[in-house]
Parts: sequence; C-alpha cells; structure tokens
Amino acid sequence: MGLNAGEGGSNAGSLQVSATSYMEVSSPRLPSSGSSSRVVNLRRRKIEIEVVEGAPKGPAWHFPGTGTSQHVQVPEHELAEIQHELDQPRKLLSELPATAICGNDILSSVLYSASSVTAKAGKLMPIPLLMVSIVLFFFRFIYEEVVTAIPMNGGTYNALLNTTSKRTAALAACLSILSYVATGVVSATSGVRYLDNQVSIPIVGCTIILLGAFALLAIVGISESSRVAVVIFIHHIIVLTILFVSCVVYGIQNPHIFSDNMHTEFPEV
Repeated sequence: MGLNAGEGGSNAGSLQVSATSYMEVSSPRLPSSGSSSRVVNLRRRKIEIEVVEGAPKGPAWHFPGTGTSQHVQVPEHELAEIQHELDQPRKLLSELPATAICGNDILSSVLYSASSVTAKAGKLMPIPLLMVSIVLFFFRFIYEEVVTAIPMNGGTYNALLNTTSKRTAALAACLSILSYVATGVVSATSGVRYLDNQVSIPIVGCTIILLGAFALLAIVGISESSRVAVVIFIHHIIVLTILFVSCVVYGIQNPHIFSDNMHTEFPEV
C-alpha cells in the first residue's frame, strides 16, 4: 500500500514538479499462534443479512412514470346546487309531531293512571295526583336546563355520561329501561282492559300485539312513528275533552253523587 506525497506548483507559465517519494506500509495481520509478535487490535463489524426464502426476484420498486395532470373546471350550476343543499337546514320534526310525541306520554299517563289511583285512593285521589303534579313542576326547570345544555338524544343516560362516571350512567340507563318497560306494559294492559269492558278480548294476547306494534313503529324510524303519534295525540285530546264535558254535565245533573262519594270511608291501605 503506498501513499503519494507529491506536490505540484506553477511559476511563470512553466510547470515544475517536485521529486516524488514513496513510503511502504504493511497491512496489519493477526499473528499466528506460535508467533511472539505484538498483537494488533483490529475493529470487527458483524453484519447480519436476513434471507427470505421464496422472495420474488427483481427490483422491489419500479418507477411509475411521469404521469399526467388535468385542469378540471367545475360548472357553476353544479357548485350552486351543492351549496344550496349544504345551506338547507337539517330535517327536523315540526311543532305538531314533536308536541305529539311528548304529549302522548303525559296524556296516556292521565288515561291509565287516573283510574288506577282512584281504585286505590278512593275519594283521596286528587291528593296523590296533585303531589305528582307539584313534583313534576319542580323537575321542569331541571329538564329544561339539561336539555338546553346537552341537546342530544339519550335522556338521563346522556346527561349523566357527560357529568358523572360511565358506571353511574350505565346504572341510570338500566333503571330507565326498566321504567320504560314497566310503563309500557302497565299502559298497554290498562288500555286493553278498558277495551275488554266493551268487547270480550284476550287481555294477554292483545297486550303483546299492542306492544309489538309500537316496537315496530320505533324500529321503522322517528319520522314514520311521528305521524302515528300525531293521530294518537289528537285522539287523546278528543277523548279527554269528551270525558271532561261529560263529567261536568253528569255532575250538574246529579249533584248528590259527589256528596255521597265524600261521605264514603277512607280506602284501606
């Protein structure tokens, strides 16, 4: 192995080259086992190459080519149509279907709970109903605040999920499901029993059919079920109006009925 230590220079247009000298350098070698030469320390590098069996031969990457470019001009009328569609408000329920969905819960509770409370409370029936009304009146402000702060579906579960832990929200969801199922079964059974007083029908079978029909409406969607809710809501309004007018007329024509009821014994608890 040689090292070149030459140096060139130029002076007044002529090239002068100095004498060239060489120095001989021997490459280091490991001494043999029987040699007493000085041990030369060498730096070793270990390279591991993974060999994949059955790998495809050839280059792993190909140049895809220069490609092409296009300048696309979107028509103005298409942009206008897209913008008009984006500017449209979300599909929401109008006031009547929304009121019907909320009102059916209240009015149906009046229809099936009034008779059940009267059968147990007797002449004291107005007192428990008044207590329930007062409690709901105070809860109205809480409901309004929660719905305004979290305008999302989910009821109590969604409200607790955003304010407490998931375990508490899951517990509230389970209790809500039990409450909804119990309310649905009680209201459906009461309605079927009312109809059974007029026409003899199987109570259990008709109750199952009625609950299945409303479950099908819930599966179909809120838009379709809202139309049915409007029909039921109007029916509730008409029935309660007729019942109220009939009770007033009957009470005026038979005033002794009210006084006789007030002199009855208190219900047994």
